[in-house]
Amino acid sequence: MTDSATNEPAHAAKRRGWAGLALIVLALLAIGNLGNLSGDDAADSGATPTADTARTTCQDYVIDRGHVPATAEFGLSAVTSTGRSTWTVTGSAAMTNDAGARVRVAYECTVHGDASGRWSLVELTHARR
Repeated sequence: MTDSATNEPAHAAKRRGWAGLALIVLALLAIGNLGNLSGDDAADSGATPTADTARTTCQDYVIDRGHVPATAEFGLSAVTSTGRSTWTVTGSAAMTNDAGARVRVAYECTVHGDASGRWSLVELTHARR
């Protein structure tokens, strides 16, 4: 059986319909993810707030804000609960600068996490040693 308007088999038209639907779904997913990319002051860890996720979130903010490169090595850090789902992380990261010298950056980061696992940056300070 053929489609009388285009003279093509019915199964070809059906395949085109599925391909079009798949493109629409992909476009909607991409548009939905744009909101996650534009949230400059929030990170989504997908977990309930804990000291470990606060530490990881702060390290991500230190990298994202350009204080250290993604290749930096994070040292030990102290994590303190400063209130309901709010954490302060104090630590340092070591990196090699453009001249080849080893540089250490100290940071203090305060983040707040909500029950859905969404984090927001409260404050971030850093200093080179």
